[in-house]
Amino acid sequence: MLDLDEKNIPKEVEEMVQYAYSKVPLYTSLARKHNLTDLDFFQLPYVSKDVYMESKELSVSVDYLPQMMKGQLFYGKTSGSTGKITEYYWDRKDENKSLMELWYYRRKYYNITPADKLCYFFPISSEATECIEDKHILGISKSFLYNGRIVDAYLHMLEYQPKWLILQPSVAWMLCQAIKNQKLEYLPSVDYIEFTGEYLEDSIRQLVEEVFRCKTANQYGIREVNSIAYECPERCMHVMNKNAYIEILADDGEVGNIVVTSLKNRVMPYIRYDTGDKGRWVDKKCKCGNHNPILVVCNGRDNDWVRKINGELLHPYALLEIINEINCKMNGAIIQYQLIQKELDYFQYRFVVREDADTESLEKELCLMTAERLQQEFNLEIRYYRQLIPDIKTGKIAAFCSEINKENED
Repeated sequence: MLDLDEKNIPKEVEEMVQYAYSKVPLYTSLARKHNLTDLDFFQLPYVSKDVYMESKELSVSVDYLPQMMKGQLFYGKTSGSTGKITEYYWDRKDENKSLMELWYYRRKYYNITPADKLCYFFPISSEATECIEDKHILGISKSFLYNGRIVDAYLHMLEYQPKWLILQPSVAWMLCQAIKNQKLEYLPSVDYIEFTGEYLEDSIRQLVEEVFRCKTANQYGIREVNSIAYECPERCMHVMNKNAYIEILADDGEVGNIVVTSLKNRVMPYIRYDTGDKGRWVDKKCKCGNHNPILVVCNGRDNDWVRKINGELLHPYALLEIINEINCKMNGAIIQYQLIQKELDYFQYRFVVREDADTESLEKELCLMTAERLQQEFNLEIRYYRQLIPDIKTGKIAAFCSEINKENED
């Protein structure tokens, strides 16, 4: 067993590093590859999504193989906002532990508890379920957003009367547009809305606060680790120190890659994991009294809007969600992707797919669903690659890029 060299890092980090490098084949393989004779944390390699996608070694701890084989672990796929999709596993107890600090601050800052009625939108799946409802939670399928039934989804929310919502900024924007355009009834039961899953533009926050007339906060996390940072009432994003150890890789000491070491996910530990996001530290004391470090998450990805022929704007999520739907139907056929809008009526999809992927069926589904979302005439080009290369400057694959010259598009 390798020994961890003692450094000025939290004990919980040391313990997780020791565990991962002794119990997870992927990390023991990395130790051999890099000739690690000890586990000096600051000498350990950084791990990206590419490592998980390309490695032939198991990334799950050997301690949890029996539960994995029996289907007793929580399993999911990342949203692919970097243009890459990977799998993740959690033990339910560990996942609950990973959320305890977040729940503490939700209650402290915004008086939100697990007993309060919540509404959220879940990804479209191969199952026909449109809604999940119990005493405390209403989950609505995102299919409502794209099949002309967004008003029906909102009416269901009105009937349920949730106290708070968890929304991706793109979903929040769609809801607000529907409420304003259809002059729908105000939802007075909502006291608080939490944004997550995407970069939050100030304009979207302002719109949501105007339409819903409630408090809002931003929560930054990834599904593999869960909550990484959470916004206090002073608009500062405090790191969840008990759930994650954060590093910023920046040559200039400012903006750099956000790297996370998970502290709770023992099924599938992530050690010095490059999230694909950009961020920077803020050196100040917050008035809220929270002494955890303050993180600013930067808009490192291209969040341009899809521009339609008639002048309307469409959030790129409406088209990117098609990838998740196709993967549900075709067992994860698409591994990497990128969507580029070349002209108002010309779109290009770039894919890396599995060797056994049925590309004919994939293209048929893609064309049908793109037509349904765009509601206009369009030209669609589909290109296949062995690998999509990240941008040299950002080190990431922008899931959506617009090449339209907005000043001369007419």
